[in-house]
Amino acid sequence: MKPLLEVRELGKVYPLRQSFFRRTVFTALQPTSFQLMAGKTLAIMGANGSGKSTLAGLIAGAIQPSQGEILLNGQRLQPDNYRQRAQHIRMVFQDAEASLNPHLTIGSQLEEPLLFNTGLNQSQRRERVVHTLQQVGLLAEHMVFYPHMLSTGQKQRVSIARAIILNPQLLVADEALATLDSSVRAQIINLLLDLQQDLKMSYIFISQSPEIVRHLADDVLIMKDGRIIEQGAVDTVFDDPQERYTQSLLLSELT
Repeated sequence: MKPLLEVRELGKVYPLRQSFFRRTVFTALQPTSFQLMAGKTLAIMGANGSGKSTLAGLIAGAIQPSQGEILLNGQRLQPDNYRQRAQHIRMVFQDAEASLNPHLTIGSQLEEPLLFNTGLNQSQRRERVVHTLQQVGLLAEHMVFYPHMLSTGQKQRVSIARAIILNPQLLVADEALATLDSSVRAQIINLLLDLQQDLKMSYIFISQSPEIVRHLADDVLIMKDGRIIEQGAVDTVFDDPQERYTQSLLLSELT
């Protein structure tokens, strides 16, 4: 079986300072390779500055790579072809409120991806918006709401709705549960699991929470200083971590 996603020697370097004699750079992500099978969830864990969010941004197309390539279903994704990527890979951010436009209704914000990426007419777009709202546990009436009229959990549901409205193959979630309280977090986790089963999506899930990763993911990458230091099935890595850094990440949930 071919993988859904192949990441090959993907890396990111930022120039910091350039003088007549010397050019200084910061390596946010060292050359990185891995695969993700269809219908599976890959978690990426690491402390702040480990490179996990850089990797997520590269996969989603929000950041341009310095080297390497990404293949989806065996087809190379062009770094500057946003339409190609938007139809197949979507992203959910940590701060749902910041990712929503406070001046537009929820319906308008969900309709926007359909306007740019589909040939649906107005009636068809409205039908898709209503259906997607219902998929994430919201009502058709929420179309006319503005973000400030929603709870934190509802805003994250809207962010998920916007991400799935184009029926993507891969959803990248960057700390999407980090700011939610425990009861709402449990609801969103169950929603994500239900959507994955119903829509046959794959997930890449960025998190610092071992509890969430164990509940959601099939496999995990542990990142430190811009590189993968340990990887494998979640149960294997969590039950017998080989790296001291991994052990400290797992213990941090208890402290």
